[in-house]
Amino acid sequence: MKSETMKALSAAAAACALAACTTVPTAPEQIPNDQKNVMAVEWRTLPPDWENLAAREPEKWNFNFRPYGQESASMLWSDPNAIRSVMQGTVDAKIKPTAIYAAADERELAVLVFAAMQEGAVTNGLAKGEAIPEFSGECFFLPGDADNPPIVNWQPFGPTSKPGFDYALSWMKWDRDNRDLIGVMTLDARRVRSGVVVKIAIPWVALYDRLPFLQGKKDSFWRLGFMRFDTGVTWGGVVHQQLSPGYLRFELSDAEKRRLMKNVLMVCWKRFLGEIGRTEVNPNKVCGRGDAYRNRTLEAHPHSYMNVNEDWGFRDAWLLQAIKERKELGKGIAAFDDMSWDEQVAFYEKATRILYNFKIDLDDAGGKYHKALIMKR
Repeated sequence: MKSETMKALSAAAAACALAACTTVPTAPEQIPNDQKNVMAVEWRTLPPDWENLAAREPEKWNFNFRPYGQESASMLWSDPNAIRSVMQGTVDAKIKPTAIYAAADERELAVLVFAAMQEGAVTNGLAKGEAIPEFSGECFFLPGDADNPPIVNWQPFGPTSKPGFDYALSWMKWDRDNRDLIGVMTLDARRVRSGVVVKIAIPWVALYDRLPFLQGKKDSFWRLGFMRFDTGVTWGGVVHQQLSPGYLRFELSDAEKRRLMKNVLMVCWKRFLGEIGRTEVNPNKVCGRGDAYRNRTLEAHPHSYMNVNEDWGFRDAWLLQAIKERKELGKGIAAFDDMSWDEQVAFYEKATRILYNFKIDLDDAGGKYHKALIMKR
């Protein structure tokens, strides 16, 4: 009996090993090429070997990339039969399937792109002392409900397999409502036998006010465009076309939503503490009011202040009270798990906006304070 059990375990292990080495995963049935692509975002923390997910879980990936500029084509590049033919080497080697998958946990949203390449190209290139093939593309995603899209910063970027960005563009001013996503994204690329898998990860804290459930809907759709340059295929629309992209579909449970909000609150809290800990901001890092010699010297020589915490007038007018009010939010974060859903959402929206944007609030308050002083003269 023991021997039979061991044989079964060995067979299972062999099957897993074979799946991990699959040249190109067998794709599930895909939607027709004349319809919108929709990818359901799975709630999970990616495993350390996320590059092998396409081989282990092909049914979760969307292979419906279309020849660039064609909404419908005679050759269905997402056809499972075509993909299997590539595995068997019976189709033109230029046809290299591309697939996409998305996952999220309380920390980040991750988009994985599997780009098949000609089998043996990397090995052959190395053996000949030549350049190995690289993946390059263009991606954009627009957070916020696609049914009622908000104005957001348009930030297309070019992910590669090197890994890194070929380019990254940001068209709008960064402020409370539009912030840099390129600077906080992480991009990784890992080679597999059949090609390369690229991971694009965006921390939720950079999207704190765009979370896919804050509109109160059961599910939400975000626009995502992705084009693979080296094979000329797209997952939705042409380059820069915001009207016909694919979509990421979010449907989170109440527990997942709460975990996500709690994590973003914690990150915003740490961000705020980092801001008020800076030497030029922290009121505790300058001489006190009791330093008579220093104060007489300053009064005798009118001047501007290098740091906001040196300006006693501004400290009393805004800085000290602003820090106190935000520190009080720590009590709410500590009690967050015991709040009702409505209380959690209301507290989250209030707290994240002023904790995340403390530096912007500080700059604005300082500008208004000094403008008022000037206008009084």
